[in-house]
Amino acid sequence: MKKIISLVVAAVVAANAVEFEFHGSWGVGLGGYSLDSGNGNVNDAVASFYADTEFVKLTDKLFYGVGLEATAYNNPQDKTYSSNSLTTYAFSPLALRYFAGESASLYAIGSYVIGDMGGWDFDGWGAKVGVDYMVGDHFAIGLAYGYEDLEPDKGSGELKTHRGLLTLGYRW
Repeated sequence: MKKIISLVVAAVVAANAVEFEFHGSWGVGLGGYSLDSGNGNVNDAVASFYADTEFVKLTDKLFYGVGLEATAYNNPQDKTYSSNSLTTYAFSPLALRYFAGESASLYAIGSYVIGDMGGWDFDGWGAKVGVDYMVGDHFAIGLAYGYEDLEPDKGSGELKTHRGLLTLGYRW
């Protein structure tokens, strides 16, 4: 019983030591992608919608949070999976944002990703890094690079995607 009480007291002390401050963003990313399934690369357009919030203040300029992203890949024409559409959904339990001054920020996001390509289901991991700059009070423009490494739910193989995005968003 003393151990349980000690753990509860330690958790309360740790929670009181954490400083919370909410920041977040949402927006769209437009750009190009490269998809490799082992049968050569496909390159085309990509669009994504993202939302994230950073709420744990790690330092004066560095914050931790979580995020979500949905991405639609245009016309992947993959020979292995015989499909012309790929959509992925990412849950990001690791989102870090570093505020470099009043307007600029750098971010890095690690994600668990699920995807669908013409009846094939995929899951795996992904990552995205980027920089954005506030234009006005809340609007931001930026550049991002994303990567996903996915495996099908049946059979063998994998999909690897690389995305370059111009991001337009709203940040608070």
